[in-house]
Amino acid sequence: MVYRKVRKINVKGPVLCMCPPRGYAILHVVRRNQRRTNMKFKHLKTALTSIVLSLCLAASPVLSTFAWDGSEVEATPDQGQVFNFYDAWGLYHCALLDTTARPCPYDWANCWQHEDYLATYENDPNYRIVKGIDVSVFQGDIDWAKVKAAGYDFVIVRLGHSGSRTGSIGLDKNAQINLVNARMAGLLVGAYYFSQATNEAEAITEANAALSLIQGFPLDLPLFYDPEFIRGRACRVDNLTKEQFTANTVAFCSTVAAAGYQPGIYSNLVFEGFHLDMPTIQNYSVWYADYASIPQTPYDFQYLQISETGQVPGITGNVDVDLMFIPTTQQ
Repeated sequence: MVYRKVRKINVKGPVLCMCPPRGYAILHVVRRNQRRTNMKFKHLKTALTSIVLSLCLAASPVLSTFAWDGSEVEATPDQGQVFNFYDAWGLYHCALLDTTARPCPYDWANCWQHEDYLATYENDPNYRIVKGIDVSVFQGDIDWAKVKAAGYDFVIVRLGHSGSRTGSIGLDKNAQINLVNARMAGLLVGAYYFSQATNEAEAITEANAALSLIQGFPLDLPLFYDPEFIRGRACRVDNLTKEQFTANTVAFCSTVAAAGYQPGIYSNLVFEGFHLDMPTIQNYSVWYADYASIPQTPYDFQYLQISETGQVPGITGNVDVDLMFIPTTQQ
Protein backbone atom coordinates (compact mmCIF):
# COMPACT_ATOMS: atom_id res chain seq x y z
CA MET A 1 0.00 0.00 0.00
CA VAL A 2 1.00 3.63 -0.30
CA TYR A 3 2.61 5.66 2.48
CA ARG A 4 3.85 2.82 4.68
CA LYS A 5 7.42 2.42 5.86
CA VAL A 6 7.95 -0.98 7.44
CA ARG A 7 10.73 -2.27 9.64
CA LYS A 8 10.80 -6.06 9.73
CA ILE A 9 10.49 -7.77 13.10
CA ASN A 10 10.26 -11.36 14.24
CA VAL A 11 7.56 -12.26 16.73
CA LYS A 12 5.94 -15.48 17.82
CA GLY A 13 2.34 -14.46 17.19
CA PRO A 14 -0.35 -13.13 19.53
CA VAL A 15 -0.02 -13.69 23.25
CA LEU A 16 -3.24 -13.91 25.22
CA CYS A 17 -3.04 -13.06 28.89
CA MET A 18 -5.41 -12.51 31.76
CA CYS A 19 -5.80 -8.99 33.06
CA PRO A 20 -4.26 -8.23 36.48
CA PRO A 21 -6.27 -8.36 39.71
CA ARG A 22 -8.54 -5.47 40.53
CA GLY A 23 -6.59 -2.48 41.75
CA TYR A 24 -3.72 -2.83 39.30
CA ALA A 25 -2.91 -1.20 36.00
CA ILE A 26 -0.66 -2.27 33.19
CA LEU A 27 1.28 0.27 31.25
CA HIS A 28 2.96 -1.00 28.13
CA VAL A 29 5.56 1.43 26.90
CA VAL A 30 7.73 0.07 24.12
CA ARG A 31 9.43 2.31 21.65
CA ARG A 32 12.16 1.42 19.15
CA ASN A 33 14.00 4.37 17.66
CA GLN A 34 11.40 6.59 19.24
CA ARG A 35 11.92 10.28 18.56
CA ARG A 36 8.97 11.54 20.51
CA THR A 37 8.72 10.62 24.20
CA ASN A 38 5.36 10.85 25.95
CA MET A 39 5.29 13.76 28.40
CA LYS A 40 4.30 11.51 31.31
CA PHE A 41 7.48 9.50 30.92
CA LYS A 42 10.26 11.96 30.06
CA HIS A 43 12.60 10.17 32.41
CA LEU A 44 12.31 6.95 30.39
CA LYS A 45 14.56 7.80 27.44
CA THR A 46 15.53 4.73 25.50
CA ALA A 47 15.61 3.88 21.82
CA LEU A 48 16.29 0.17 21.87
CA THR A 49 14.69 -1.23 25.01
CA SER A 50 11.20 -2.63 25.51
CA ILE A 51 9.72 -1.48 28.81
CA VAL A 52 6.75 -2.96 30.57
CA LEU A 53 5.71 -1.33 33.86
CA SER A 54 3.04 -2.49 36.28
CA LEU A 55 1.66 0.27 38.50
CA CYS A 56 -0.88 0.27 41.30
CA LEU A 57 -2.81 3.29 40.02
CA ALA A 58 -6.47 2.53 39.64
CA ALA A 59 -9.47 0.92 41.24
CA SER A 60 -10.06 -1.16 38.13
CA PRO A 61 -7.63 -2.61 35.58
CA VAL A 62 -6.67 -0.10 32.91
CA LEU A 63 -4.70 -0.96 29.81
CA SER A 64 -2.42 1.68 28.40
CA THR A 65 -0.34 1.53 25.27
CA PHE A 66 1.18 3.83 22.71
CA ALA A 67 -0.72 3.91 19.45
CA TRP A 68 0.72 4.29 15.95
CA ASP A 69 1.41 8.01 16.40
CA GLY A 70 2.84 7.85 19.92
CA SER A 71 -0.39 8.92 21.61
CA GLU A 72 -1.50 7.04 24.70
CA VAL A 73 -4.55 4.79 24.50
CA GLU A 74 -6.39 3.56 27.58
CA ALA A 75 -9.29 1.18 28.02
CA THR A 76 -10.94 -0.76 30.82
CA PRO A 77 -11.37 -4.44 29.89
CA ASP A 78 -14.82 -5.91 30.14
CA GLN A 79 -13.85 -9.42 29.03
CA GLY A 80 -10.77 -9.81 31.22
CA GLN A 81 -8.52 -10.85 28.35
CA VAL A 82 -6.06 -8.97 26.16
CA PHE A 83 -3.64 -9.71 23.34
CA ASN A 84 -0.19 -8.32 22.63
CA PHE A 85 1.33 -7.45 19.27
CA TYR A 86 3.95 -5.44 17.43
CA ASP A 87 2.89 -3.06 14.69
CA ALA A 88 4.68 -2.52 11.39
CA TRP A 89 7.09 0.00 12.95
CA GLY A 90 8.11 -2.22 15.85
CA LEU A 91 5.92 -0.59 18.48
CA TYR A 92 4.46 -2.90 21.10
CA HIS A 93 0.74 -2.81 21.93
CA CYS A 94 -1.69 -4.47 24.28
CA ALA A 95 -5.35 -4.47 23.17
CA LEU A 96 -8.61 -5.85 24.48
CA LEU A 97 -9.67 -9.15 22.97
CA ASP A 98 -13.20 -9.06 21.56
CA THR A 99 -14.42 -12.57 22.33
CA THR A 100 -17.63 -11.97 20.36
CA ALA A 101 -15.68 -11.79 17.08
CA ARG A 102 -14.82 -14.89 15.05
CA PRO A 103 -11.39 -16.20 16.09
CA CYS A 104 -8.53 -16.90 13.70
CA PRO A 105 -9.01 -20.46 12.38
CA TYR A 106 -5.57 -21.11 10.88
CA ASP A 107 -3.00 -23.61 12.18
CA TRP A 108 0.16 -21.50 12.11
CA ALA A 109 2.21 -23.89 14.26
CA ASN A 110 1.88 -26.89 11.96
CA CYS A 111 1.06 -25.55 8.50
CA TRP A 112 2.80 -22.18 8.06
CA GLN A 113 6.26 -21.34 6.74
CA HIS A 114 7.16 -17.76 5.93
CA GLU A 115 10.29 -15.89 4.93
CA ASP A 116 9.90 -12.33 3.67
CA TYR A 117 7.43 -12.47 0.77
CA LEU A 118 7.66 -16.25 0.33
CA ALA A 119 5.15 -18.28 2.31
CA THR A 120 3.51 -21.68 2.30
CA TYR A 121 0.47 -22.97 4.16
CA GLU A 122 0.15 -26.73 3.76
CA ASN A 123 -1.38 -29.83 5.34
CA ASP A 124 -4.41 -28.08 6.76
CA PRO A 125 -7.42 -30.17 5.72
CA ASN A 126 -9.67 -27.13 6.03
CA TYR A 127 -7.85 -24.46 3.97
CA ARG A 128 -5.55 -23.93 1.02
CA ILE A 129 -3.84 -20.73 -0.12
CA VAL A 130 -3.58 -18.90 -3.43
CA LYS A 131 -0.79 -16.38 -4.04
CA GLY A 132 -1.50 -12.88 -5.28
CA ILE A 133 -0.34 -9.26 -5.31
CA ASP A 134 -1.84 -5.80 -4.91
CA VAL A 135 -0.77 -2.97 -7.20
CA SER A 136 -1.19 0.70 -7.98
CA VAL A 137 0.27 3.24 -10.39
CA PHE A 138 3.53 3.00 -8.42
CA GLN A 139 4.25 -0.41 -9.96
CA GLY A 140 4.31 1.17 -13.43
CA ASP A 141 3.68 -0.93 -16.52
CA ILE A 142 3.18 -4.58 -15.60
CA ASP A 143 3.77 -7.67 -17.72
CA TRP A 144 0.81 -9.67 -16.46
CA ALA A 145 1.71 -12.80 -18.41
CA LYS A 146 4.97 -13.02 -16.45
CA VAL A 147 3.15 -12.41 -13.17
CA LYS A 148 0.76 -15.27 -13.93
CA ALA A 149 3.57 -17.58 -15.05
CA ALA A 150 5.37 -16.94 -11.75
CA GLY A 151 2.46 -18.47 -9.85
CA TYR A 152 0.48 -15.40 -8.81
CA ASP A 153 -3.20 -16.05 -9.42
CA PHE A 154 -4.98 -12.93 -8.18
CA VAL A 155 -4.49 -9.19 -7.93
CA ILE A 156 -6.12 -6.43 -5.91
CA VAL A 157 -5.91 -3.19 -7.89
CA ARG A 158 -5.97 0.28 -6.36
CA LEU A 159 -8.80 2.31 -7.85
CA GLY A 160 -8.03 5.59 -6.14
CA HIS A 161 -7.20 7.48 -2.97
CA SER A 162 -8.38 10.49 -1.00
CA GLY A 163 -6.15 13.38 -0.01
CA SER A 164 -4.81 13.27 3.53
CA ARG A 165 -5.59 16.95 4.17
CA THR A 166 -8.60 17.88 2.07
CA GLY A 167 -10.11 14.49 1.31
CA SER A 168 -10.09 15.26 -2.41
CA ILE A 169 -10.75 12.26 -4.66
CA GLY A 170 -7.86 11.00 -6.75
CA LEU A 171 -8.27 8.11 -9.19
CA ASP A 172 -5.41 5.74 -10.03
CA LYS A 173 -4.53 6.31 -13.69
CA ASN A 174 -3.39 2.69 -14.14
CA ALA A 175 -6.43 1.10 -12.50
CA GLN A 176 -8.45 0.28 -15.59
CA ILE A 177 -5.52 -1.03 -17.64
CA ASN A 178 -4.39 -3.17 -14.69
CA LEU A 179 -7.87 -4.65 -14.24
CA VAL A 180 -8.29 -5.46 -17.92
CA ASN A 181 -4.79 -6.83 -18.57
CA ALA A 182 -4.70 -8.88 -15.37
CA ARG A 183 -8.03 -10.46 -16.27
CA MET A 184 -6.78 -11.21 -19.81
CA ALA A 185 -3.71 -12.92 -18.34
CA GLY A 186 -5.92 -15.21 -16.29
CA LEU A 187 -5.70 -13.63 -12.84
CA LEU A 188 -8.68 -13.19 -10.54
CA VAL A 189 -9.19 -9.47 -9.92
CA GLY A 190 -10.31 -7.42 -6.95
CA ALA A 191 -9.86 -3.76 -6.05
CA TYR A 192 -9.37 -1.31 -3.18
CA TYR A 193 -9.77 2.38 -2.40
CA PHE A 194 -7.40 4.20 -0.01
CA SER A 195 -9.68 6.19 2.30
CA GLN A 196 -9.32 9.38 4.27
CA ALA A 197 -13.04 9.73 4.98
CA THR A 198 -13.97 11.48 8.22
CA ASN A 199 -17.66 10.59 8.15
CA GLU A 200 -20.17 8.31 6.44
CA ALA A 201 -21.01 10.80 3.70
CA GLU A 202 -17.37 11.02 2.63
CA ALA A 203 -17.03 7.23 2.72
CA ILE A 204 -20.05 6.93 0.41
CA THR A 205 -18.48 9.52 -1.92
CA GLU A 206 -15.29 7.44 -2.02
CA ALA A 207 -17.25 4.27 -2.77
CA ASN A 208 -19.11 5.97 -5.61
CA ALA A 209 -15.83 7.28 -7.04
CA ALA A 210 -14.41 3.76 -7.04
CA LEU A 211 -17.56 2.35 -8.62
CA SER A 212 -17.56 5.02 -11.32
CA LEU A 213 -14.05 4.03 -12.35
CA ILE A 214 -14.80 0.35 -12.87
CA GLN A 215 -18.10 1.16 -14.63
CA GLY A 216 -19.63 -2.26 -14.15
CA PHE A 217 -16.40 -4.19 -14.79
CA PRO A 218 -16.94 -7.59 -13.12
CA LEU A 219 -14.73 -8.29 -10.12
CA ASP A 220 -13.92 -11.81 -8.97
CA LEU A 221 -12.84 -10.62 -5.53
CA PRO A 222 -14.08 -7.90 -3.17
CA LEU A 223 -13.79 -4.15 -3.52
CA PHE A 224 -11.98 -3.30 -0.29
CA TYR A 225 -12.28 -0.21 1.88
CA ASP A 226 -8.77 0.80 3.00
CA PRO A 227 -8.71 3.32 5.88
CA GLU A 228 -5.21 4.13 7.05
CA PHE A 229 -3.18 6.56 9.08
CA ILE A 230 -0.13 8.12 7.47
CA ARG A 231 3.02 7.51 9.41
CA GLY A 232 5.17 10.55 10.09
CA ARG A 233 2.68 13.30 9.31
CA ALA A 234 -0.76 14.42 10.29
CA CYS A 235 -3.79 13.36 8.30
CA ARG A 236 -7.48 14.12 8.50
CA VAL A 237 -8.48 10.78 10.09
CA ASP A 238 -6.05 10.97 13.01
CA ASN A 239 -8.69 11.81 15.61
CA LEU A 240 -11.57 9.63 14.45
CA THR A 241 -13.19 7.42 17.04
CA LYS A 242 -13.55 3.66 16.78
CA GLU A 243 -17.26 4.18 16.26
CA GLN A 244 -16.67 6.58 13.36
CA PHE A 245 -14.14 4.33 11.61
CA THR A 246 -16.61 1.48 11.91
CA ALA A 247 -19.51 3.60 10.65
CA ASN A 248 -17.41 4.73 7.67
CA THR A 249 -16.61 1.11 6.87
CA VAL A 250 -20.28 0.14 6.93
CA ALA A 251 -21.22 3.13 4.74
CA PHE A 252 -18.57 2.30 2.11
CA CYS A 253 -19.30 -1.42 2.11
CA SER A 254 -23.07 -0.95 1.98
CA THR A 255 -22.67 1.29 -1.07
CA VAL A 256 -20.46 -1.30 -2.76
CA ALA A 257 -22.90 -4.11 -1.98
CA ALA A 258 -25.84 -2.08 -3.31
CA ALA A 259 -23.98 -1.79 -6.63
CA GLY A 260 -23.71 -5.57 -6.89
CA TYR A 261 -20.11 -6.01 -5.76
CA GLN A 262 -18.72 -7.92 -2.80
CA PRO A 263 -17.40 -5.48 -0.16
CA GLY A 264 -14.33 -5.94 2.01
CA ILE A 265 -12.20 -4.13 4.59
CA TYR A 266 -8.40 -3.79 4.71
CA SER A 267 -7.06 -3.90 8.26
CA ASN A 268 -4.05 -4.34 10.47
CA LEU A 269 -3.77 -5.01 14.20
CA VAL A 270 -3.65 -1.34 15.18
CA PHE A 271 -7.04 -0.94 13.53
CA GLU A 272 -8.37 -4.26 14.77
CA GLY A 273 -7.16 -3.60 18.30
CA PHE A 274 -8.25 0.02 18.69
CA HIS A 275 -10.17 1.47 15.74
CA LEU A 276 -12.69 -1.04 14.37
CA ASP A 277 -15.55 -3.02 15.88
CA MET A 278 -14.54 -6.54 14.90
CA PRO A 279 -17.94 -8.29 14.90
CA THR A 280 -19.24 -5.53 12.62
CA ILE A 281 -16.42 -5.60 10.08
CA GLN A 282 -16.50 -9.39 9.98
CA ASN A 283 -19.75 -9.02 8.07
CA TYR A 284 -17.42 -8.29 5.14
CA SER A 285 -14.36 -9.98 3.70
CA VAL A 286 -11.29 -9.04 5.76
CA TRP A 287 -7.93 -8.36 4.11
CA TYR A 288 -5.45 -8.35 6.96
CA ALA A 289 -1.89 -6.96 6.75
CA ASP A 290 0.90 -8.34 8.92
CA TYR A 291 4.60 -8.59 8.04
CA ALA A 292 5.63 -10.55 11.15
CA SER A 293 6.98 -14.08 10.76
CA ILE A 294 3.67 -15.43 12.08
CA PRO A 295 0.42 -13.47 11.65
CA GLN A 296 -0.49 -12.03 15.03
CA THR A 297 -4.21 -11.36 14.83
CA PRO A 298 -6.52 -13.40 17.06
CA TYR A 299 -9.35 -12.71 14.57
CA ASP A 300 -10.60 -14.37 11.42
CA PHE A 301 -9.65 -13.05 7.97
CA GLN A 302 -9.73 -14.30 4.39
CA TYR A 303 -6.88 -12.39 2.73
CA LEU A 304 -3.40 -11.77 4.13
CA GLN A 305 -0.88 -9.16 2.99
CA ILE A 306 2.50 -10.61 4.01
CA SER A 307 5.03 -8.20 2.48
CA GLU A 308 5.44 -4.91 0.66
CA THR A 309 8.89 -5.83 -0.64
CA GLY A 310 8.00 -8.71 -2.93
CA GLN A 311 10.01 -9.30 -6.09
CA VAL A 312 7.71 -10.63 -8.81
CA PRO A 313 8.60 -11.29 -12.47
CA GLY A 314 6.90 -8.77 -14.74
CA ILE A 315 7.08 -5.96 -12.17
CA THR A 316 9.98 -3.55 -11.73
CA GLY A 317 10.72 -2.85 -8.07
CA ASN A 318 8.87 -3.88 -4.94
CA VAL A 319 5.27 -5.02 -4.84
CA ASP A 320 2.88 -6.08 -2.07
CA VAL A 321 2.40 -9.85 -1.86
CA ASP A 322 -0.83 -11.40 -0.60
CA LEU A 323 -2.40 -14.76 0.16
CA MET A 324 -6.02 -15.81 -0.18
CA PHE A 325 -7.22 -18.51 2.23
CA ILE A 326 -9.84 -20.70 0.61
CA PRO A 327 -11.87 -23.28 2.56
CA THR A 328 -11.38 -26.72 1.05
CA THR A 329 -15.16 -27.08 0.96
CA GLN A 330 -15.15 -24.45 -1.82
CA GLN A 331 -12.78 -26.40 -4.10
